[in-house]
Amino acid sequence: SLTYKYNYTRCAVFRPLSTQCPSSTANVDEVTAAPGACIRENCDRTDKKKIYQDTFRTPEYFWFSPNTLEFQGFHLVDGEYEQIEANESGGLWSKQLQLFLGIHEQQLRFFTPEGELVPSPEESAQTEKQQRETVEQQLATSEQQLATTEQQLSTTEQQLEIERQQKEKLAAKLRELNIDPETL
Repeated sequence: SLTYKYNYTRCAVFRPLSTQCPSSTANVDEVTAAPGACIRENCDRTDKKKIYQDTFRTPEYFWFSPNTLEFQGFHLVDGEYEQIEANESGGLWSKQLQLFLGIHEQQLRFFTPEGELVPSPEESAQTEKQQRETVEQQLATSEQQLATTEQQLSTTEQQLEIERQQKEKLAAKLRELNIDPETL
């Protein structure tokens, strides 16, 4: 799910749509710290949006309903929020994030400027885990190949030693018969 971050001076605000709304007498701290001051439909579309526009002057404001998949975004122009137009894929461009926001598999997700899905932290962790497992598997295979090669080398060295010893015995026997093995 989407992480909600509130940096009121520089960043975009991402809010899930809710039915809870601050009372008209609530101060800003109550709005952000305890948004359950009263219950009213469409609060994120009206009161909260107005607070982020007028009080915090947040450059961008987005809302998303995971139930209805309603998704809208706004950017601040001359002190007023204007709706961000969707691209051909339905994504909304965030100048603050330099990413598109869009719906993918019924979740609000980030997309690169080229339209590629930005992996979630869970997906990144899973990809890293798979890559690590692949590298570990390749390492185990390489270690097995090395062990096999070392065994083959050891066998070859033993065979060479046996042949060297046989050659020395044969040369010694030839010398006993007064035959120089170097002249053969």
